[in-house]
Amino acid sequence: MEVIFWNINGLSFLRNQARLLNELKWDVAILIEVTRESYIELSNNISFKSSELSLNISNTPNEKKRNLGCAIFIRKSEKFNFSLIDILPLPERSIVASSKKRKLDYVGIHIPPGISWKEIKPKTYIQLEKWLRKNSRKVILGMDANAPKFDNPDLEKSVWHWDEEEVILGKNVKHSLVDSYRSYLSKHPNKLKKISRLRPDGPLEVSYMRGYAGRVVPCRYDFILVDKSFDIEKVEYLYQESIASGSDHSLVKANLK
Repeated sequence: MEVIFWNINGLSFLRNQARLLNELKWDVAILIEVTRESYIELSNNISFKSSELSLNISNTPNEKKRNLGCAIFIRKSEKFNFSLIDILPLPERSIVASSKKRKLDYVGIHIPPGISWKEIKPKTYIQLEKWLRKNSRKVILGMDANAPKFDNPDLEKSVWHWDEEEVILGKNVKHSLVDSYRSYLSKHPNKLKKISRLRPDGPLEVSYMRGYAGRVVPCRYDFILVDKSFDIEKVEYLYQESIASGSDHSLVKANLK
């Protein structure tokens, strides 16, 4: 099973993003920063069996700052129920596709950035963690975490914007998901050693450049988290291809069994 996650920067022209999505092999695409307009454009330009946009099934106020949603496109023929995580402060920044055939949820999350949403960000982490612990189904979660501040090769040395970020991404989490890329690297120690030599303070991979011209910091803000029961065969960050396609975030691709 191949799953991709991508913050597509849906306020921009999407022809190139759609082209990249069509060039890649995937079963499920979890996309965020998707507007109603960009969802229609994507739907007209990529192949899929079923899909949904969070903004179409939410009661989100018609406000400019809340016009970014999450979408899931699925190429599998099985049937899915689509929903939101209603306990989040901004439910439209979530989407859940629940398989009717299997005990499995595909989830997309866009954590609000603290610089603009302040305490809404840590509250989102706390509520997401509660939802994950209560959910009895297996979960594959694509997330723009807007964290950590510094993603160190040694997780214990990572630095956080807010303490609450650690309940999802830290070392001693209580939910059942793992960071697919860290897990993949743990099985490929030579790759991890190479990364540690190149970027001893991190990030493990670059998925986003935080800051402004002249003061940018490479970050790994984009994740695919998966239930511990999955065998993680490969995880890739397609940063250069993603930036060339018009996004400011890297697409993440995970091959799972």
